[in-house]
Amino acid sequence: MYDRRRFLVFAIFACAVPLVFYGSKQAWDHTSSRAEDWLPSHFEETQTLLRFFDHFGSDETLIISWPGCSFDDERLERLAADLQKPSKRPGAPPLPLFRHVFVGPQVLDRLMAEPLKLSQKQALRRMSGWLASRDGKTTCAVALVSETGMNNRSAAVDHVYDCAAARGLFPQDVHVAGTTVNGVTVDRVSKDSMMKLNSLSLLMCLCLLYLSFRSMRVALMIFFSAAFSQQLSMALVYFAGGRMDSVMLMMAALVFVLGISAAVHLVNYYADAVRENGLVDAPRRAVQQAMLPCGLAAGTTALGLISLWVSRIVPISKFGVYSACTVLAGLAVMFIFLPCALQQWPVRKWAKQKASTRSSGRWNSLAAFVEKYNRSITVSTIVLLIVAGVSISNIRTTVRLPDLFSKEVPLIRDYKWLESNIGPLVPVEVVLTMPKGSPESLLRHMTAVERVRAVVARVDGVGTTMSAATFAPQLPRGSSIRDTARRATLGKILAKSRQRFVDLRYLHDTAESELWRISLKVPTMEKVDYGKLLHELNEQVEPVLEQLGKDGLPDVTVEFAGGVPLFYRAQIQLLQDLVKSFLVAFALIGLAMIILLRNVWAGLLSMIPNLLPSALVFGVMGLSGKEIGIGSLMTASAALGIAVDDTLHFIVWFRRGLARGDSRSEAVRFAYDKCGKAMMQTTLICGLGLSVFFFSYFQPTSE
Repeated sequence: MYDRRRFLVFAIFACAVPLVFYGSKQAWDHTSSRAEDWLPSHFEETQTLLRFFDHFGSDETLIISWPGCSFDDERLERLAADLQKPSKRPGAPPLPLFRHVFVGPQVLDRLMAEPLKLSQKQALRRMSGWLASRDGKTTCAVALVSETGMNNRSAAVDHVYDCAAARGLFPQDVHVAGTTVNGVTVDRVSKDSMMKLNSLSLLMCLCLLYLSFRSMRVALMIFFSAAFSQQLSMALVYFAGGRMDSVMLMMAALVFVLGISAAVHLVNYYADAVRENGLVDAPRRAVQQAMLPCGLAAGTTALGLISLWVSRIVPISKFGVYSACTVLAGLAVMFIFLPCALQQWPVRKWAKQKASTRSSGRWNSLAAFVEKYNRSITVSTIVLLIVAGVSISNIRTTVRLPDLFSKEVPLIRDYKWLESNIGPLVPVEVVLTMPKGSPESLLRHMTAVERVRAVVARVDGVGTTMSAATFAPQLPRGSSIRDTARRATLGKILAKSRQRFVDLRYLHDTAESELWRISLKVPTMEKVDYGKLLHELNEQVEPVLEQLGKDGLPDVTVEFAGGVPLFYRAQIQLLQDLVKSFLVAFALIGLAMIILLRNVWAGLLSMIPNLLPSALVFGVMGLSGKEIGIGSLMTASAALGIAVDDTLHFIVWFRRGLARGDSRSEAVRFAYDKCGKAMMQTTLICGLGLSVFFFSYFQPTSE
């Protein structure tokens, strides 16, 4: 095949390259990340959030402010007017990206006007934490993103900076936060760092390939086959109808180094074939030697990656499935293209050097050491594995926004400034469902909502609270004749203002019930225990609901939606998935090893050196108290699948040594001599090739 049909193979690859690169570019260009997409749609927290969106809309907002943004800053209202106009970016159609923009001065005037007639002090107190600072000196704009803006988040964020620049405010001056800019920043930071660091990774791998084989032609053949697999991984996502996200961007780099790993083993088998029988027909003989160990290695790597499919974190599950598929596709590329390239462009000088070089037994010293201390090494490794395993129990997980980025990212600076000068920004939505009443019962229902708001506002960690009562006159609390008369008057006023509360999205009517919304905000930059917060909120609300039932308002129920419940469930799921996916990977790979070795104990023992790297790394994390994120979760199962590659190569050659009549000691020496060099090369190239991503500003990639 490699002699007669190599030109057909080259023609097929030449036709495939444009298609693959087109799919890869489309996948790259349409990368999109949203926290609400992390959990499956059937999860209770996701369902609750979707119900909230159905009733009150997404309420996706951007908070915009700058140093010196006071209530008399004329730029603020002009900026709000500009934001509500369709965007006019070059080469793009005008888009209405924001449906409404609240600004401090306008809201202050409304609160002080009819029918509320609040004093300035009262109005500022109600605005505190969401449109005004605690001291009332700094304000901001709260821009509600339109449906068009939600489908064009990047354009919405750019529109904010364009409008700010038109008012003399430049990016370094303006502070912007909110779910919209979060997703855009995740995409931009991850793509930007990936673009820069991927180039460095490719260059490092190419240099290491040259140093390993002392032939640029061989290095370029390996490099091209791995680079093709890398682009194929992203094209596969596009043509399969999937979408890249910030987590899956790392798949391309992983597939690249795994492709290099397989190709390095194949080229070493090719060098052995040349050394033993010359250059003629060497590619075919190399493939015959490599087919079993490389096929098993790719298969077990795919098993390690496919185990991530059990994760309920959607980006991780997608990463596992697509990575496993492209690892196998990359193996096919390597077995088809690389031998054809070696057949077409043989490196005669390099091959001559290999042919004149005989095995020097350079691994004899290591083999002798292993033979002499095999029991001590085995016992020590098992003890180390147990200690590391115990330490893993101390691992904690995190999905907080600050843990996704390094401190140098402007978004982190913006959140710090806004939370210091305005208020907390992470949302918790409390939704109270009440039986539908008459128009006159509106005051009674709003009073109940205000009672709930008052208790949740006292929960530790809650910063700002808002409800329909924020935009209503002061509710009377006493039982005097004057308060009774005020209630009667206020009830009529509220009945007339009902539609305004609906328009503000703090009240939603259904055929049988009323849904009242209370918005809470908790800090982004502080380490808030979301589980404890939700527990305390529920503990505070339940007694109030029981009392409302005793007071004649039965069947009031509560739901918690928003970012905090979603993040908390993702945080719990992250740890569960780490354990689950690792156990699945261990079971699948362990079963493969047992079948290969045809012995249960031998198969299980062979898993020890594969478990140790992940156990050590995560054990150290557990001892150090380091919180792990979404990036670390993927590492354990993937590392198990990758670590077993070299084990399989070693075992295959060990068994071949036994089959030719060697003693066990001789078979160990034989295996070292046949694949020891390739094991060292692939480990260094994979490790150093991926290590450059440590410098990424996007923490999951860095991890």
